[in-house]
Amino acid sequence: MTFPVAGPRRYPARVAGSAGCPAHPEWAGLVCQTTTGETTASVPVDATTAYTLWGDAKTQTETKGSTVRTTTTTFDPAGRPTLVHTAVAGLSGSTPVDDTFTHYSSTTGAVDYSGTQNPSTHAETGRVSTGYDAWGRTIAYTDGNGVVTSTTYAAPGANGAGSVSSESTKNAAQAVVSSTAYTYDSSGNTTKQGTTIGSRSFTYGATYDTVGDMVTQTLPGGVTQTNAYSRDGQPTGMEYDGTAADGSSVAMLAWTMVSDAQGRTTQVDTNAAVGTDGTQTAERTLRYGYDNAGRLTDVTDTRGDVCQDRAYGFDSDGNRTAQTTTTVTGEDCTVTANTTAAVTKTWTYDSADRITKDAAVHAVVTTTDDGGNATTATTDTGGATAYTYDALGRVTTLPAGDTPAAQSAEATGQPVAAGDVSIGYYDTDAARTTSAGGTTTTYGLDPAGRRGTSTVTKSGADTVSTVMDFGDDSDNPSYATQTVGTNAPIVSVYGSSIGGDLGFNTTGDTATLDLADPHGDTITTMTIPTAGNLALLASPIQAFDEYGNTCTDLTTTGDDGNLTDGSTTTSSATGAIHYGALGAKQRATDTTGLTLMGARLYNPTTGQFTSTDPVAGGNSTAYAYPQDPINSFDLNGQWGWRKAWHRTTHWVSKHRRGLTHFGLSLAWGIGTGLAVGALCAGTAGFGCAVGAGVAISMWQVPGHLAIDRAYHHKTSGREAIGYLRGSIQNGIKGPYQSHYVTKPLWHRTKSYASRLKFW
Repeated sequence: MTFPVAGPRRYPARVAGSAGCPAHPEWAGLVCQTTTGETTASVPVDATTAYTLWGDAKTQTETKGSTVRTTTTTFDPAGRPTLVHTAVAGLSGSTPVDDTFTHYSSTTGAVDYSGTQNPSTHAETGRVSTGYDAWGRTIAYTDGNGVVTSTTYAAPGANGAGSVSSESTKNAAQAVVSSTAYTYDSSGNTTKQGTTIGSRSFTYGATYDTVGDMVTQTLPGGVTQTNAYSRDGQPTGMEYDGTAADGSSVAMLAWTMVSDAQGRTTQVDTNAAVGTDGTQTAERTLRYGYDNAGRLTDVTDTRGDVCQDRAYGFDSDGNRTAQTTTTVTGEDCTVTANTTAAVTKTWTYDSADRITKDAAVHAVVTTTDDGGNATTATTDTGGATAYTYDALGRVTTLPAGDTPAAQSAEATGQPVAAGDVSIGYYDTDAARTTSAGGTTTTYGLDPAGRRGTSTVTKSGADTVSTVMDFGDDSDNPSYATQTVGTNAPIVSVYGSSIGGDLGFNTTGDTATLDLADPHGDTITTMTIPTAGNLALLASPIQAFDEYGNTCTDLTTTGDDGNLTDGSTTTSSATGAIHYGALGAKQRATDTTGLTLMGARLYNPTTGQFTSTDPVAGGNSTAYAYPQDPINSFDLNGQWGWRKAWHRTTHWVSKHRRGLTHFGLSLAWGIGTGLAVGALCAGTAGFGCAVGAGVAISMWQVPGHLAIDRAYHHKTSGREAIGYLRGSIQNGIKGPYQSHYVTKPLWHRTKSYASRLKFW
C-alpha cells in the first residue's frame, strides 16, 4: 500500500492520544493505525487495538464504512499464537472461515498439530500433524485427509548424513501411493532419486561440478538435462536431449542465457517457441531491458522472420500503466517501416493503487492482400468497463478486456470475445469461487488454509471434483484425486526432480515427463513408456511471455489476408491439475486463466494480484506482482524474491561444513556462559568463571571432529589446533560476556517490563 500523504500512526508515549489512537504508553512506538493519505480512505483502515507483553498484535480491525474485519489472536504464556479468529461483518458474499488453532509439544515446543475449529461450538473440524525425531527433524506428516508421509534420514557417517534418505506416502486407507529413495555422494549432493508409484518406477540421476552446481540430470525415459554456469554461478545454458532408437543422443530443446553484472538475465536464445505455423519448435531470441529502479521495461522477442517489442511503462508508485506491443516483419524490431501491428494498452489507477477500468487499447494494424496492397486499420477499444471491488479491496469483477482469455485477441487488435470474470472470497481473502463463460470453480480450504478441493460446474456438463493431498506443509499437492460426473476417480501423483521442481506425473495408467524452461514454466509433457526410451519431441511446445501469458505465433493475418488472433498450442497434459506458467513450481492455472499463486490469485494480463498483499511491503504496491518478472518471483502471493536467493542458498550449501562448525562454537559459547554462571554463582572471583569456562568449553573439540567425520572431511593438524584454540577462547569469552553484558542487559529488561501493564 502506498501512502500519498500519511503513513502508519503509532501509539504515543505520553500524550493523551486520540480517538483513533488512545493513550497506551506501554505500546509506545507500536503501530496503531494504517491508512492512506486520503481525506476519506478508499480502502480499509487497519487498526491494532491490543498488543501482548512481547509486542505481538492481539486484535486487529480493518474498517471501511460499515464493513469490519476483525482478526483476534490468542497467545499462550510463552508468547506463541494458539488461536486465530477472523470474522467479517457488514459484507455480503464473503464466506466465513473456521478458527485456526496451533498446538505445541510440551517436551520440545515444536508444533505437533494445528487445525481448524467451529467458531461457535469450538468443535474441531480438521487438523494436520507433524511428528519429529530426537533431532527435531520431521519424520511424519499427516494432512487433513489422513494421508501420511513418512521420512527417514541418512545415518551419521554415511554419505549425505542427516539428509533425507527415503519418503513414503500412504493414503487414508494405508495403501502406499508413492515411495522415494535418495542416494548421495561424499559431498552430500543427491546423485540418485528413485520413485515408485504402483508398478512403475521413475529414476533420476545427477552429477555436479566442483562447487556443487548440478551439471547433468538424467530423467526417466532416456532424457538428459545439461546445465552450464558462469564462473560466478550464473546459469548460462540448459538443454534437454533425448535418446534415439539407435541409442544416440539427440538434442530436443536448448537455451543459452546471458546475465549482467547484477545477475539479471539480459538475453535468452532458444528453440523453444511457437513456430510461425503454430506447430513444432522455432528459434527464438529474447532480449531484456531494465530501468534504474530494476523494473523490466522492454522485451524484444524474435522468432524467425518476425520480431515483437513489448515496452512497459510505470507511474511513480510502481503501477504498470502502459504496455506497447509492436510487431514487425524481419529480425530487427527497430525497423518501423516493417511494422504490421502496434498495440498500446493503458491503465488508470486510484490513490489506493487499484486499477479502475479495463485497458484502453489503441491498435494500428497493417494487412496486405494477395495483390500486395497494404491497408492500415486503426481501432480504439476498452477503457470503459469498471473493475468492481468489495469493501476489503478485493476484485470481485474482472472486466473482459483484462482477462487472460482476451490477451491474444488484444495483441492483434481483435474484438474481445471473452466475458467478465467474477471472483468470490473467504473472509481471509483466500479465493473461494471464480466464474467465467458459464463455468464456475469453487475452492474448499484444508485445515492448513490451502486449497484442498476444487469443484468445476457448467450447465450441461459433468461436474469435475478434485481433492488435493499434501506430503508436507507447502501448498504443492503430492497427489490429486479427480472425479468427473459419475465416473470412477482417477489419481494424479506428482513427483519432483532432483533439482526440486515438478518432474513428472502419473494419471491413471499414463506417466508423463514434465519439461520446464529455465524460468520454471512447464512448456511440454512427454509420455513415459513402461519400457525403453520415450519418443523424441514431436508435439508443439508452449511458450509464455515475461508475465506468464501464453504466447501466440506473432502472426497478425491469416492466409486470406484477414486479421487473426494468432495460433497457440494445446496446454500440456499435467493430470488433474493444470500447470503452465511457473508450473515447475506447481503454480496451477484456474479455469479462467488466472494463476493460483499461493495466498492470492494472479492475473498475468495486468501483472496484478486480485487482492491486497497479506505482507505489507512485499512488492512495490499492495496489488503488484514483481515488476522484474524474469528475475523475481512471488510464488506464495506474500512477498517477492530475486533469483539471487539461489546464489545465497548455493553459498550456504557450499560452506555448510564451516557454518556447522560456527553454529557449534556459538551454541557452546552461550552454553558455557550459562553453565559457569550456575557453577560459580556462590564464588566471588572471576577466576572460577574462567577456569570452569575453559574446562567446559574444551569438550566442544570432539564435536568439531565429529562434524568433520560427518562431512567426510579429513581433519588436518592445523585444523585440530584451531579447534583447540577456539575452545579455549570460548571458555574465556563466554563467562566474560555472560557476566558483563548478558546479565546486566537481562536485569534492565526485566526491570523495565515490570513497570508496564499489558492488558
